[in-house]
Amino acid sequence: MPQDILISAYQNHFQTTEAVTCNPIKKGASGRTIIRMETESTPSVIAIHYTFERQDNALHQPVSDLMEEHGVTVPEIIFADLDQQVLLVEDIGGTDLLSLKDEPWEVREPFYREVFTQLAKIAQISPPPNVDMMPAFTEETYRWEQDYFATHFLGKHLGLDASQFLQDERIIALAKELGSHQPDLVHRDFQSQNLMLRDSAVYVIDFQGARPGYVEYDLASFIYDPYMQHPLEERMKLRALWSEVSGRELDTVLMRKCAMQRLMQALGAYGNIVHNQKNDWYAQHMGPATEMLLSLVSGTEYEDLFGQLA
Repeated sequence: MPQDILISAYQNHFQTTEAVTCNPIKKGASGRTIIRMETESTPSVIAIHYTFERQDNALHQPVSDLMEEHGVTVPEIIFADLDQQVLLVEDIGGTDLLSLKDEPWEVREPFYREVFTQLAKIAQISPPPNVDMMPAFTEETYRWEQDYFATHFLGKHLGLDASQFLQDERIIALAKELGSHQPDLVHRDFQSQNLMLRDSAVYVIDFQGARPGYVEYDLASFIYDPYMQHPLEERMKLRALWSEVSGRELDTVLMRKCAMQRLMQALGAYGNIVHNQKNDWYAQHMGPATEMLLSLVSGTEYEDLFGQLA
């Protein structure tokens, strides 16, 4: 059992025979076993056991090392046993950015600045060829996301025939356009549950899926986060704040297309998790994600393509 493997690794590393207190962390849907562990006399750590069912699960350590090297604030890896597929990682607490959802803008804004500072550092990383990492975003990657959306949200959740959507020239062209360049390093799931808070610092987690792509995809993941549900006024503030912090002019057309793509991916994931993995927690986020997607395509060439969602 993964928990037994993790307890053994913890006890061996800290050279203790004390009983280990285990508190499973069930956040997310990555398929990994993640447990907070401690004893009365040894420190609390986040213990991770991963399988190879997902390609990115084995990439935590090399991507962590790369990000740390470039000044991104990530939890320290305390111990790694790659043969046993075990990591013991610094416990930075359980407070994520989502916990501030109902706080006023003035409380959240300093953390948003730090979030964008971290994102700008990630985007500027040029991975050396010897670092194991997920393949870059390509046209095929984006088409996979579109098919994910069509299969699990349009088809499975809404009961619609998604074949016409997938065959539309506009959706094919969107994947081709976005897949033609990979100028930045992208976290791939840059949303509020993957940004942990400790004091005034923001720690980035769940970065093992990082790959070359557009930073606008990560920006879309954050600004159009169905968990946070930023209203339009805040989304505009966040766009301006990104440009201020990063010094990068925001391409609004590219941002819209990346946001459309990201929300399709998210809705596909929600449909898959709710219907196939039987986790209803994600159902509550389908409505906000759909509303944001419809707001993005309103008045554009894509509006009628998504009309069936209205």
